[in-house]
Amino acid sequence: MKETIKPFIVLGIVVAVVVGSLYALVRWTNSTPNQQGTSVKTDTSVVTMEGDTQVVTILARGGYFPNKVSAKAGINTVLRMKVGNSFDCSSSVRIDAINYNQRLNPGETTDIQLGVPSKGPLNGMCSMGMYGFEIDFI
Repeated sequence: MKETIKPFIVLGIVVAVVVGSLYALVRWTNSTPNQQGTSVKTDTSVVTMEGDTQVVTILARGGYFPNKVSAKAGINTVLRMKVGNSFDCSSSVRIDAINYNQRLNPGETTDIQLGVPSKGPLNGMCSMGMYGFEIDFI
């Protein structure tokens, strides 16, 4: 009797490993951004207007989402950082071009005044340099 049960136990373990691997693969390929901070696509849905001010909203939680955004140059712009309830390095933001380096409070939103940016990219990153984001002003 024991010999007939062993193949079913082995089969169950193999099925569990295969299903778990497929689940992990699907989650990994659908994640944006990846560990290196590269984005699958540029997301412009996070750019809104509030009166005469352009607002670019980025979520900081285990990276920056989205991490590549296109926005209009020559318009008063605010970068709105929404920090998730996590305590990783993405909640500490550094933007060298505007001399900004601050730890943001988890669960809160922080507005960073960017002024009137000219054309070109504005890059930011976490305190450890693991995660980055780019706003391409066009």
